[in-house]
Amino acid sequence: MPLPPPSSRTVAVLTQAQALMQRGQAAAAMKLCEQAVEGENGDPLLLLEMINLYLHLGRHDDAYQAGLKVLEIDPEEPSAHFNMGLAGMRTNRYEAALGHFQTVLKHDPQNVRALTNLGGVYFGLGFIKESLAQYREALRLDESVPGIWQNYISILNYDEEAPLSFVMDQHRVVGEKLQAMAGPRPAAYANDPSPNRRLRIGYLSGDFIMHPASHYVEPVLRLHDKNVIDLYAYSLITWSDPVTESFRSCVPNWRDVGMLGDDQLFDLIQADKIDILIDLSGHTARNRILTVARKPAPVMVNWIGYLNTLGIPGIDYSLLDPHLLSPAADAGFVDRPWALPETAYCYTPLVTYRRPAPSPVFRKGHITFGCFNNPAKLSQAAFAAWAEILHSLPDSHLIFKYKTFDSPMVQNRVLRAMAAHGIGPDRLSFQGYSPLGPFLDGFADIDIALDTFPYTGVTTTMHTLWVGTPMVTLTGDTPMQRFGRSALLSIGRPDWIAASPKDYVAIALRLAEEVKADPGLRQKVQRRMHSSSMMRHEIFVRNLETAYRAMWQAWCTRQGAA
Repeated sequence: MPLPPPSSRTVAVLTQAQALMQRGQAAAAMKLCEQAVEGENGDPLLLLEMINLYLHLGRHDDAYQAGLKVLEIDPEEPSAHFNMGLAGMRTNRYEAALGHFQTVLKHDPQNVRALTNLGGVYFGLGFIKESLAQYREALRLDESVPGIWQNYISILNYDEEAPLSFVMDQHRVVGEKLQAMAGPRPAAYANDPSPNRRLRIGYLSGDFIMHPASHYVEPVLRLHDKNVIDLYAYSLITWSDPVTESFRSCVPNWRDVGMLGDDQLFDLIQADKIDILIDLSGHTARNRILTVARKPAPVMVNWIGYLNTLGIPGIDYSLLDPHLLSPAADAGFVDRPWALPETAYCYTPLVTYRRPAPSPVFRKGHITFGCFNNPAKLSQAAFAAWAEILHSLPDSHLIFKYKTFDSPMVQNRVLRAMAAHGIGPDRLSFQGYSPLGPFLDGFADIDIALDTFPYTGVTTTMHTLWVGTPMVTLTGDTPMQRFGRSALLSIGRPDWIAASPKDYVAIALRLAEEVKADPGLRQKVQRRMHSSSMMRHEIFVRNLETAYRAMWQAWCTRQGAA
């Protein structure tokens, strides 16, 4: 049945709650609504408002539960379904989220926001073709929404059939569209163009929480030399966790900007007179690409969040390393690649130390492979290689672990793909979500990690090596296809890097023999990781600061030439 009209009490509470939200007092608005719901015995309109507030505060499970209460009254209520779809994605209820967005589209087939989020659900479940189809349909209906373009090109990186030239060209095309949407850039900057003065460095991110990007941000925020740098952070999230608070303690000038509009954020960065702004989100979630594209600082840098060109003319540099970019991909970059020495990603685990577990082959009697990567990175080419490996070792097993591998849709996709190559379900197993600590402990169940390709693992690769698990990777062209290569070169194991799927299979089989012959291999891998450039935090941050200084001096030189 349709929702009843609001009572006068509900109207008054909603008005007051919205006023509190406008003043940035989301927690107070939430408390007001919770108290009113108790008094009104679960008024559905208050519950709808609470769903929005819960999402804003990062209380995603509470948002989903509030939505269920609304659907008890009106099972088709579109606002509840839409927000439950959002909450579902954030609480690993991807198949449920699929149904919620499909319900919205059943009533409104041209709902662009629902189409866009449905694309996000398909991506979360690893269905890349279906995901891209939703974004293309959304763009057919409305080309004016920046986030749709961003999602489209971001997910295009996962399409194993998309040629490199097409992927890079699409980034350039979309970057130009976003630049046009953003509005004019400053004609000049008030920043003092002295090449050796103290610099104001700003980091802009929607991920200052427990998030993969935080493994690389933490050493930088903690170790920046405050004697030569004035450090600023612009946090786009509207909630916090212990990681957020840890970061906040490291940054003298912390700005919570999640409630600011694009123009307001631009004005704040300009008012802070930031010299170099590092965008850590790129085209990923919770970004502010329109602010970034307007170039609020003289020097703009893309780093960590997006391992490809942003395609936007106003971005000066992408921070990479000597191993992350092929000449073919380099030619397609709009932002100039800037190679840091040795590595572009310095890792910290954000959990307590894990001693390498013994290789399970010594207790199981057979090799166990593992893929702990996002199902969106699973490709038909990888399935074929993995099947050949399993056929070559008839008693071997393959474990898939990630937050969505407990989804029947994801499992069935893998089972069908492997069955097409003659591998039965008895050779495969699936594990779903685990918090980071137990996730890392899960590597004790596998002997060898099989990296995905063409899109390789990134933070998962770091985790893999940190706990001492040997792995095989296949190199490609873009940074997204070469992260495993960079990591294995950093630990001194280039022999685990494949140049072709055939080579990948051969390396995996040789590695199986190495695991069986060397019970101490995992300890060696971990020692190599701990002593590698990827974990020499102090050296990395000094190199990063040297790069920033060189970027700044280049800008100052251009001002002098003008």
